[in-house]
Amino acid sequence: MFTIPETLPSVILLHKARRIRRERIEGFENVKAPVESTDRTLVGLYEVALTRPWRILVDPISFATAVYLSVVYTLLYMLFTIYPVVFQQKRG
Repeated sequence: MFTIPETLPSVILLHKARRIRRERIEGFENVKAPVESTDRTLVGLYEVALTRPWRILVDPISFATAVYLSVVYTLLYMLFTIYPVVFQQKRG
């Protein structure tokens, strides 16, 4: 695993920007990768992780799918609860 080269583009750009800053090439002293200028704090990550599912649910297709699946699971679990009634009380 340690011999496989990095292929994630954002990490490659980060390493390239660091290398350019380390070499102190004239005109490129303030080069930054896009990853370095984003909000990568713990609060920022939690904010994205907690708000993204709600933004997806607002999408009409996702909302319709969620409603459909909730109806299907409701019917499924209603069938599971009726089994003891049918087999214990009705059929003994």
